Amino acid sequence: MTLLKIQLLFWGLLFSFITGSVCVGNMMAISPVFLDNQSGAEEDLQKLIDQALKNGKKVVFLEKNKKYRLYNQLDIRCSIEGNGAILEPMTNASISIKISEKDVTIKNLTITGSKLKMIAIQNTGVVFEGCEIVGHNYGTLIQLEANNSSFVNCKLHNYYQKNIQYAIKNVGNNPIVAFNLIGCDIRGGIRFVNGNNRTSGGYRFERNTITVDFSHATQSVKNQNDAIRLSGINDVYFDSNKFLFMNVNRGFKFTDYVSDEKNKKRSLRPTTDVFFANNTIIANSKNGKQLFDLYDGTGKITFTDNIIDAKGHTIIFEDKTTIPLNVNRELILSRNRIKFDFRVLYYRGGNTPARLSVLDNEFIYSRKEISFNTSRIGQEKSIELNHLFYARELDEFLFKNNKLRSEAIKTPFFDSYVLNVLNVKMSEIINNEIEGALLFTGLEESQIKFTNNTILKTNFANLIRITRHSRVKGGNSRIIIKDNNVKESRNIVADFFNQK
Repeated sequence: MTLLKIQLLFWGLLFSFITGSVCVGNMMAISPVFLDNQSGAEEDLQKLIDQALKNGKKVVFLEKNKKYRLYNQLDIRCSIEGNGAILEPMTNASISIKISEKDVTIKNLTITGSKLKMIAIQNTGVVFEGCEIVGHNYGTLIQLEANNSSFVNCKLHNYYQKNIQYAIKNVGNNPIVAFNLIGCDIRGGIRFVNGNNRTSGGYRFERNTITVDFSHATQSVKNQNDAIRLSGINDVYFDSNKFLFMNVNRGFKFTDYVSDEKNKKRSLRPTTDVFFANNTIIANSKNGKQLFDLYDGTGKITFTDNIIDAKGHTIIFEDKTTIPLNVNRELILSRNRIKFDFRVLYYRGGNTPARLSVLDNEFIYSRKEISFNTSRIGQEKSIELNHLFYARELDEFLFKNNKLRSEAIKTPFFDSYVLNVLNVKMSEIINNEIEGALLFTGLEESQIKFTNNTILKTNFANLIRITRHSRVKGGNSRIIIKDNNVKESRNIVADFFNQK
């Protein structure tokens, strides 16, 4: 072998040792060894990715468990098989890593470090699978700028402490179509806000554990520290997730799309077709408001076979929408087990056809001591424990086969109007196990059926107090009350209702 060949072989081996790069078939394997003080490290990784694309390679393989320090923003423009490798951003840029090409899949990669801020998904069809992304330094961890992205079996943790933090958030209220979060471990809030009155939705949240802890934030009921917010979103499916909320104001807030319009008269793009099934929600808050706030534009919500254990929230479900919607409104609660310590439900109709169905649920009051007045930090008015279920101005209210229990106190609601039905056209309250009494205020054409209910205990002489709204003249209301059973009463229930 000539001296020249020996020299060429030596330098070739040295180059391979330093860069660690090798092409295999239609893929490029990359395993550069970077020193802590090598300022050009990220450029080398970027060049190797760019070179792979230039050579028509679609996937870049990283060496198993290697650490790569990124001294400039990294632009991922092809798929990556991480093999357990670690990317540690060293730049102060607000976007540490961006994915600018479509149909990129990133697998088995860890991205972390004290300087990691945001990862921006800027093109469609991006998939993260089996990745771990942990940040401490910025309010948003994953910034979505494009449609049809997915996270599968990933860990996304944001430990930012200066304010509330988000694990996932869309940028600039730009509408996002199609998003999947499957089998992930999430820490931080989730926010999808549609600000452009365009189609947004098609989201799937399945088999995730989602933890949102805002204990470090200012604690006041005047804040908007909400764990999950959807505004102007259509078609959302939550299945078999576990939600752990600590010191959030609201667990879920659903609204109309966000616009600059003041005093708007109509909800043009409400959040609708949202489905919850088989989820567990555990919430504990010092200054909780609604656990579910269906604010100023929510269409149809179905909630079935879920478990809720909530403490410190003034109400579990609330919808006070009065502006008209371009879709019918409906809330369905079926086969759920719900622990609460204040009220359960306030649902108001108005200028849009609205239905409320509460079927086959178990409601459990979980306070250790009964207290009808509770004041908390940041709140001026006390909260009265009464009217646990309030149905108002609806076309139809169905309340069937439900059980109201108490975890520590026997029959705490015997002196309360447990149900308040106001100006509902048709109400059926059938085969429930409850306490206390019903307050019914009817329209001229209202119909109410109260049959086959078991009242464990009541302190009222009349199970139903019926009044008519002051604006209604006369009345053709139809009232059916029969086959109800009162287990215990302090007063003699001579009549099942009085009418004023």
